[in-house]
Amino acid sequence: MLSPPASLLGLTIESSLARPVYLTLGAIEIGLGIGLLNLRPWSWALAIVFFTFANINSLLYVLLPGFPDRMRTTFAALPPSLRTASQQESLSGAAVGWAAGALGCAIPIWFLIRNREAFTGPRGNVAPDA
Repeated sequence: MLSPPASLLGLTIESSLARPVYLTLGAIEIGLGIGLLNLRPWSWALAIVFFTFANINSLLYVLLPGFPDRMRTTFAALPPSLRTASQQESLSGAAVGWAAGALGCAIPIWFLIRNREAFTGPRGNVAPDA
């Protein structure tokens, strides 16, 4: 069974201790998804907090001392078929990965801020286009 380590505010949580972290994140994401689909006001704020936290978490993972060791731990947890020598030797690609992750977090935040009124107005009273 694949059991990758979790990263939480720059700390690496390995093995079976990482499972509760992933389960908690999964439960939060499911709750957020349901809330966002139903345009619940609480989900708007919580989603912005969640994506901001995810961005900060990624940034700390890359910038705090010990980044190469965290990457080696992560790569070592992958099955051999997913590991390559170039991945383990090249840590500079992680900056590209973080930039993509930052963009992946920034887009939903931008979308939520831009569409704030969808979460504050009365639901179900949308007039059809004429």
